[in-house]
Amino acid sequence: PMLVRLDEHSPFLDWINNTEYKDWGWLARSHLPFEAICAHLRSLTQAIMPNGETVFFRYWDGEYLSIILDHFADSWQDVLPAFAFYWINHQSHVVHVPLEQAVQTSPWWQVPESLIQKLLTN
Repeated sequence: PMLVRLDEHSPFLDWINNTEYKDWGWLARSHLPFEAICAHLRSLTQAIMPNGETVFFRYWDGEYLSIILDHFADSWQDVLPAFAFYWINHQSHVVHVPLEQAVQTSPWWQVPESLIQKLLTN
């Protein structure tokens, strides 16, 4: 995954608004410094499956992240408190996040079975 800073005049935003492609990733807005955002994302490089297996977590894939955000709603703030606003495949998501939350050490996040079932049915 690639994390880049954009301002509101970036031509990339025009491209995103007009593209039909859905595999380019996602946009998010954060109140945190860049280094803190990187640390939170690094903490989710791996996740723990319900059977205890550690796997790479594909949070950068917008197709899956959109489903995950819908599944968790505001409780997503406990998993990734870095972003309050997401733009994924022409769909916005809002998550109420705390001003500060400690960064976890990877792997720490345990994927709930209910999310696995949701991803399998979509």
